[in-house]
Amino acid sequence: MRVAIVNWTGRRVGGAETYVGLVTGALQQRGHAVYFWHEDDKPADRDPIPGLAAVPSCCASTNGVESALQALAAWQPDVLYVHGLLNPETEAGILSIGPSVFLAHGYYGTCISGSKTFRLPHTRPCDREFGAACLVNYFPRRCGGLNPLTMVDEYQRQSARLSNLRRCHAIVTLSQHMRREYLKHGFSEERVHCLPPVDAMHPGHPPGPLPKGAQPIVDVTAGLPPRRLTFIGRLDRLKGCRLLIGALPAIQSRLKGPLVLTIAGDGTDLERCRETARRIMSSTTGIDIVFLGWVSHARCEELLASTDVLVAPSLWPEPFGLVGPEAIRRGVPVAAFAVGAIPEWLEDGRTGALAPADPPTAEGLTIAVERCLTSPAIRRGVREQARQDLGYSMQLHLDALVPLLGEAAAATGGRVGAARAS
Repeated sequence: MRVAIVNWTGRRVGGAETYVGLVTGALQQRGHAVYFWHEDDKPADRDPIPGLAAVPSCCASTNGVESALQALAAWQPDVLYVHGLLNPETEAGILSIGPSVFLAHGYYGTCISGSKTFRLPHTRPCDREFGAACLVNYFPRRCGGLNPLTMVDEYQRQSARLSNLRRCHAIVTLSQHMRREYLKHGFSEERVHCLPPVDAMHPGHPPGPLPKGAQPIVDVTAGLPPRRLTFIGRLDRLKGCRLLIGALPAIQSRLKGPLVLTIAGDGTDLERCRETARRIMSSTTGIDIVFLGWVSHARCEELLASTDVLVAPSLWPEPFGLVGPEAIRRGVPVAAFAVGAIPEWLEDGRTGALAPADPPTAEGLTIAVERCLTSPAIRRGVREQARQDLGYSMQLHLDALVPLLGEAAAATGGRVGAARAS
């Protein structure tokens, strides 16, 4: 089968691009021909998506949109595997080339801002269906910024995206939460499929033996090393890292011992996080906060092997939140708010602790972190869970994905882009 993978960027910006690189190699290993088409090659300070160097590809910003579309059509794909574009008109042109399957990494076409979150009177997830009523809530609930032109532009763009999705043969998600999101927007049960997620650190097989750092947590009140907390992810307001930093004095007070928080990631909230960290460390002894920036998968492995708890303090409804299951598979408990798909993989009181999310508060997160660090049931449960195969392998993922791609190709006979190329 000839599969064209479509994404907005050729750079590794986030989890979607990590997935694109992994699934490209996995499809090739199964004997499928793969082509990579992307709108842009930015941001320039990010590395290219790994695994695509030898894959035939085309970039619209380099070649021009129409020429890039013609190049894709000339390749004659059987099916398009789409991961989201910036320009809905370009996306419509893509979808005219061949049958498509769309992977919803986020709230694509179902929210003006894409965050699915109200920010006033307090931050909490939004469960509304996308539509004209979103325009009424946009300013009072601070769904986005304060520019009315931006509101209108984003509403029109998301409306166009939703319209484009209705042309896709199937939509796939990585959580039941996201599947329900698209069912709520009128897509039939037969068209929306939840696939097994993939462990980005070990996509082909379960991780090895539990690292020493994931052994049962010791009592630091006896003068042993500090508790080790880790945050891995994008640094923006809705990911909650700044809230976590602000909660550290309360966490320290409840645990009565020193803390080290390691932060792996970058983003628009980095400087505010650094500022908050400086203030906390200057006013409270026994708290150390380390910023690493973006790190490799190998470095993430090292962090999980040496931490006592992973904190995933997202304030928005996470479409999945893969770093959490990756930690649990390595015997590390997770503290998080009960938002989005997180309750699907975090079993409260067994593999970690869930904090209330309406609204999410520093106090609730503090209690969740404390439970992860002091509960024998959680320490025992997460290690039991780590010994089980959760099915987060690329093999199981492809076993579900490839038939959907094949069905889409067969629905229209595939390779319908040849006419455009000629």
